[in-house]
Amino acid sequence: MRKYILIILILSIITMIGCNDKGYDDYKRALEKTNDLKSYELYWDMKVEMDYNYEGLDQDDIEMIKNYENMEMEMISVEDHRKGYVDSEIYISYGGIGFNADYFVSDQGSYLSLPFVEGYIDMTDVEGEDFIAMDYKFLISKDTTDEIQKLWIETISSENVFKGDSILVDTKDGSVKTTKYTIEINDEVFKEFMSKTLVLIMKDEEFMEYLKNSELPKDFNMIELIEEIKKFKLDKFLYEIYVDVDGYIVSEDIEIVIDSEQDYLSGIDFKLSSNISNINKEFDFEFPYVGEDDLMKFDELKELDEFKEYLPFEGQEENQ
Repeated sequence: MRKYILIILILSIITMIGCNDKGYDDYKRALEKTNDLKSYELYWDMKVEMDYNYEGLDQDDIEMIKNYENMEMEMISVEDHRKGYVDSEIYISYGGIGFNADYFVSDQGSYLSLPFVEGYIDMTDVEGEDFIAMDYKFLISKDTTDEIQKLWIETISSENVFKGDSILVDTKDGSVKTTKYTIEINDEVFKEFMSKTLVLIMKDEEFMEYLKNSELPKDFNMIELIEEIKKFKLDKFLYEIYVDVDGYIVSEDIEIVIDSEQDYLSGIDFKLSSNISNINKEFDFEFPYVGEDDLMKFDELKELDEFKEYLPFEGQEENQ
């Protein structure tokens, strides 16, 4: 079953990439302006529901599968790029486990706090954009992520983007007048993108080495997963972007619904919502002092049994 978590990983990457094709002048300007924000408060919520067919499975398999029926990640982050400060609160739930985490960037460096680790994990030298992509920092290289981004941009055409009417969006700043943009793609385009993305991931040596050391079945084959994706049916791909009167993207919603008859996986419902407020405001940050005795290296964290229990590919026997 955990082979399908790869699909969730790809869907997550899509939502962090967005679309900035040169043909979408209005949207591109809004994206570039939003990416140039000096400070803001971000709310980010991802939910994944996976439906299964339990017929023919024994009780142990059913109990294992139930751990993956619902996954969620929620984050509130205050960021000031002028000062280089970030202060994030994160909640993660999957595999039957839920936990909170804190991530912050101060003058001292970048640090992560987890409930099962005393002190702080030093994230200062870990490559990547921010904490929400933490899994990709050691599962998928930045070069591969960049290649996926390029592929996504090439996948989207002007026929997939629609500019809608004005609409009010609720944020922490109150009701904001926005223009709505919608991106839609069909089943054929979606499956081609997913398949090509898996091919790119297969070329990522770091990720493939991680898979080799994971608890996936020894006969697991990425090529077979690509073939299974081709048998999926995309029921829905809806990406809605809301741009305010000042030209900033203040809200995004995406939903991807997939039907499947593969093994015992019958469907995936992926939703993500994000909201930006307090644009270019001054924030007061209060960070704890982190001493050398309080620190653990990120590579050391990855070796902890307690941490491996939280990873989607580890911690349980897998027969599928």
